[in-house]
Amino acid sequence: MTEMTDEEFEAFFFLRDNVKGLTFERWRHLNGCGRFFNAARDTVSDKFLTTYKAGLPKPDLSTLRPATEAIVRNL
Repeated sequence: MTEMTDEEFEAFFFLRDNVKGLTFERWRHLNGCGRFFNAARDTVSDKFLTTYKAGLPKPDLSTLRPATEAIVRNL
């Protein structure tokens, strides 16, 4: 990081792709236990499809409810 320009650091640290549809994210429960957790969230509806412990692999979303499967198929 010491070799990065200010612009490169800004892009790395602050700028994110705004993916439309299913995205996997890391969250932190700030106003509760403070722990980190992972979430699969649909950015169109802003609904969480599932959450899972930090450090675990991404879940197989086809095992979740049918509405989730429809979202996954449409990606």
